[in-house]
Amino acid sequence: MSDGQTPKFDSIYNDPSASTTLVSSDEVYFRVDPYPLKKGSTVFRDVLTENALREQAKLKAFERPWEAFCLASHLKDEKLAKHSLKLMAEDVNASMIRLEDMHASLAQQASMPYPLGLFKALMQQMHYSTGYVQRYKPNDHVRWNEVAEAFTPSF
Repeated sequence: MSDGQTPKFDSIYNDPSASTTLVSSDEVYFRVDPYPLKKGSTVFRDVLTENALREQAKLKAFERPWEAFCLASHLKDEKLAKHSLKLMAEDVNASMIRLEDMHASLAQQASMPYPLGLFKALMQQMHYSTGYVQRYKPNDHVRWNEVAEAFTPSF
């Protein structure tokens, strides 16, 4: 749509309650229910499902940053993963992210390159001036913003 113009909506496919809007090459907007699109097309199913998961992860990040981190790993969304890690500072359950005793089932919730990258970022925090790794510090000392900045998936 050109700047300053009102969008032109199709006269038939214009349900204001529809959750999906498609735009044609001639800039006509179609408000549609995503179910028939997903049912009839693997391309639409993949695109709409991935977008729904991404939106779910963004919303979940504030309440459950670990779950959002795991969703980000499956979507291969490093930016969302970093955002989720920053929110770990506010999560009382973040103490479960301990290198020495993290249960395998917790790590397996995410696509493996992401927990490995997280472990590397956490290890960077555990190094002191002596250059060796100390026992993990209590969760309230983890600088999650720094962990998020240092994080990169280990492919």
